[in-house]
Amino acid sequence: MPIAQKSLKELLKNIIIAIILVFLLLVIKNLLDKKHDSNIQIPSINVTTQKIIPKDQELELIYTGRVAGYKDVDIRSQVTGELQKILYNEGELILEKQPIFVIDPVPFKENIKKAKSNLNDVTQILDFAKNNLNRSETLFSYNAISKEEFEKVKTQYQTSLSNFQKAKADLLIAEKNLTYAEIRSPITGIIGEKQYSEGNLITANSQNVLTKILQIDPVYIYFSYSDKDMSMLRDMRTKKLIDIPKNFEIDIFLENGNKFEHKGKVDYIDSKVNQDTSSIELRAVVANKNYHLLPGEFVKVSLRGIKWKEAITIPDSALLHTSNGVMVYILNNKNIAEIRPVTIGPLTKNGRIITSGLQNGDIIIKTGLIKLRPGAQVSSSDNL
Repeated sequence: MPIAQKSLKELLKNIIIAIILVFLLLVIKNLLDKKHDSNIQIPSINVTTQKIIPKDQELELIYTGRVAGYKDVDIRSQVTGELQKILYNEGELILEKQPIFVIDPVPFKENIKKAKSNLNDVTQILDFAKNNLNRSETLFSYNAISKEEFEKVKTQYQTSLSNFQKAKADLLIAEKNLTYAEIRSPITGIIGEKQYSEGNLITANSQNVLTKILQIDPVYIYFSYSDKDMSMLRDMRTKKLIDIPKNFEIDIFLENGNKFEHKGKVDYIDSKVNQDTSSIELRAVVANKNYHLLPGEFVKVSLRGIKWKEAITIPDSALLHTSNGVMVYILNNKNIAEIRPVTIGPLTKNGRIITSGLQNGDIIIKTGLIKLRPGAQVSSSDNL
């Protein structure tokens, strides 16, 4: 065999062996990589969980309320006369029975003098008529005077008695009118703008008021719940899922979020639905000793006392609102996340009520939802 041909054959042999060795090395490397990958575990997602334990829960029904005065009193004069003094500053707090206006008392004092003088005169006439009647009764019993004369004396006495009673009543009226000349506040409250100035002539019982006084301790708070809430409560009560108290109370929250010191008591519930707002108006009365609540102010109202029996509650943060409805992630016994549709109900202090989709003993995932996917392995830090 020629030397050149032999060398070519050896070269091809070496090339084939090299290719086989490279192939074997690649196969071995691939096997080692797969073994290495199989030893790497996908890290589980850290979440917090909550075990479902049904408990009685008080519903937290929140509404917007409007503060109104308890009483709005028009102040009018009961006597006619010149307005002599105005004894208050507009917008200040006025106490019950505090003087606020003075009508010129001089004419009323003169009327009292005249009434007393008249009463003195008719009293003397009455005494004379009474003595005359006593004498006439004696004379008539002895037939010393006729019946007509006796009846005349009796009529004179009755007229004198009537005049006496009228004079006595006139004096009482005159004295009362003098007291009316000083106008006092019938309630404690905030006094409004004055409608007359000193020196004006005031007419008794006029349609025009002197001013207004608004009582703000207590105050009313008006609020409305929707007919949807009403239907829900009625349905739940029919199913015996809730207890509704006979007398509702409310908590009040101010604009800054602080809870007001006093609770309110609902004293009125409208009997019909407002067709414009699809709501029912309620009214609560609230103590306002320090006058923190002012008429026209808006507050948040939490209707208290409605309890949902054996309610399942979870935080709103555990809810997923999707195009297919509301969902929650639950944790199965293999620590795998599963997604489940639920039906939500009203809010409580301890979370949102779930009316269907969860049951006693289920474990729901509360946090870490953004990273979760159905079937994901999870690691739970709590199970409360």
